[in-house]
Amino acid sequence: MNRQPHAKNQPHKNIKAKKQTPVPRGCMLFPPVNGKQVESVELWLDSDERVIIISFQDRTCLHFGLMCDLAVNADYFDWRSGEQRVMKRWPPVRRT
Repeated sequence: MNRQPHAKNQPHKNIKAKKQTPVPRGCMLFPPVNGKQVESVELWLDSDERVIIISFQDRTCLHFGLMCDLAVNADYFDWRSGEQRVMKRWPPVRRT
């Protein structure tokens, strides 16, 4: 009796390697939240907490703990035309 390895009995599957774009130094990606609908964004810079919380409509959130003395400024841009257009600019917020 001639036995062949199990793998040879299975049909060949064409497995393509997923091409990944290199991530620039100093950049961090968060693939688990891609495509989620944002419910709210909060910035807390009081004496107890220094965090950014992005809450999603599915009741999950992405929480950024900020670990240094800093000031944060925020800008809201529109890129739909292909050109950057400032829609709103907030004043800098400093940790208290």
